[in-house]
Amino acid sequence: MDCKHCSNRFKTISNLNYHMKNTKYCIELRNERQKENFQCNKCNKVFTTNQAKQLHEKNCVSSLVEDNNKLELRLLKKHLEDKDDIIKELKEINKDKEKDIITSKIVDNIINSNRVIKPISKKSLVLNDITIIARAEDGFINATELCKAGGKEFKH
Repeated sequence: MDCKHCSNRFKTISNLNYHMKNTKYCIELRNERQKENFQCNKCNKVFTTNQAKQLHEKNCVSSLVEDNNKLELRLLKKHLEDKDDIIKELKEINKDKEKDIITSKIVDNIINSNRVIKPISKKSLVLNDITIIARAEDGFINATELCKAGGKEFKH
């Protein structure tokens, strides 16, 4: 069976009817308007059937680009969160290093003052027979004992 408008051949009448109802170029040749237009929500391309539109939307380049942009945005947000976490960690490390530097300067001053100093562990030391306790985890140094060992009076 032949389409009398575009000369395409079809094996069955139902195929010919479908063609005449849904094929854009054949409808245009007849100067007819389509009853219904189905438009892609992503790229606004028009289809003669909802089925064709749905098939197109599964592979629409515009939706793929949009999905890719959403994925990229999520990744960038994650990188930003990671960056903030790294900055917090570096600040904590820096605080610990500042405490270590201060402790080191105090110990250097005591050593340079020619007083007798003996380390008794990694966390405390003895200076002029006075044990000075220090905690590495929070940077605590017993200031009263440190002053006593240095020959200074510590008053509140």
